[in-house]
Amino acid sequence: MSLFKEGASVRKVVLRSRLDNREIVLEEGEDLFHLAEEYQKYFKYRILAAKVNNRIVELFRTPDRSGELDFIDLTDPDGLRIYQRGLVFLASLAVRKLNPDWRLKVLHSLGKGIYCEIYEKDRLIVPDSQQVISIKEKMEELVQKDLPIEKRTFYKDEAREILLREGLEKTVRLFKYRKKRTVKLYHCDGFWAYFYGYLPPSTGRINVFDVQPYNQGIVLVHPDPKTGDLPTIHMPKLSRVFLEYARWLSVLEIEYVSDLNDLIAHSERKVAELMLLSEALHEKKISDIADEITKDRRRRLVLIAGPSSSGKTTFAKRLSLQLRVNGLKPVAISLDDYFVDREKTPRDENGNYDFDSIEALDVDLFNRHLQDLLAGKEVVLPKFNFKTGKRMRGQFSNSKRTTS
Repeated sequence: MSLFKEGASVRKVVLRSRLDNREIVLEEGEDLFHLAEEYQKYFKYRILAAKVNNRIVELFRTPDRSGELDFIDLTDPDGLRIYQRGLVFLASLAVRKLNPDWRLKVLHSLGKGIYCEIYEKDRLIVPDSQQVISIKEKMEELVQKDLPIEKRTFYKDEAREILLREGLEKTVRLFKYRKKRTVKLYHCDGFWAYFYGYLPPSTGRINVFDVQPYNQGIVLVHPDPKTGDLPTIHMPKLSRVFLEYARWLSVLEIEYVSDLNDLIAHSERKVAELMLLSEALHEKKISDIADEITKDRRRRLVLIAGPSSSGKTTFAKRLSLQLRVNGLKPVAISLDDYFVDREKTPRDENGNYDFDSIEALDVDLFNRHLQDLLAGKEVVLPKFNFKTGKRMRGQFSNSKRTTS
């Protein structure tokens, strides 16, 4: 095994901590571990990594440039992602320790947790309650040992051989489309893995978690960054949707990114077919929703929720078409049209307009319009002009069937 040698390290970097405005000089080969311990008293959770000029630097590395220094823990969005990856790595190592033939397969997030399944080759292993307890206990044992998680760089052929020995054939297929000639792998206690993103520097920093049985697998639960609580995961509807999607992709033989890469690279016809199938499935689901709404003629209001740019408007238009097919006359109302005028829009801590704040909306007007529509009255719906930042008079509506 020949380790790829990276470029020479920087001889000296000068950092300035944003926490206390302290100037710090790091000599060649000096990492950030000791500094993280000094600044740990300022943080609620264990420090997971650092940022130099807002770029993530792992604690076992010497920064390659001078600049402003921050440390991050679970409360930072980047820190949360590092913690989640670390939790998956820790669980994968624990499962391997319990049974060398088992592999942990990550399927999807689920609230404050990550749903995973266990496989022995292609056979799904549904863990019983005692096996779930054993996985958690093994993870806790690894945390107590505080084993270092190292990152090493290899040429692609060498990394491929290492991961094939770990039984990670699907991961290896990703390297086929990687342009760089090197790959960074993480290592801990004889276990190797590839992650697209950073991990904590040791198992001891992944010290707050829970392992809960769920469906045919387990949920790795991480703490709520605000409260520190470990919630019990119970999201049956969302879980059912995710699992249905995963099983559907399995039927299409596109379970991994590498499968999609191969499809795109080798068959334009199959790509077009996949797009058509996806559209057909989406349209069928919307049609099913429209049928469910139409079953009860007393339903007057349909609410569509989701974060910014999640497709609410597009979904509302497509649902409206299906409702019209069922003989209804829906009216779509967008919350965007209820923004207050730009000068009244609240700002965030950086002085930028905070369009996600509830105070950015004229809630009183929105509630009044909904009440009037439900009472069968006619209202004039507003129309927000994003160029001028002003709300204008819009169209009349007195629909007895309203979709929002």
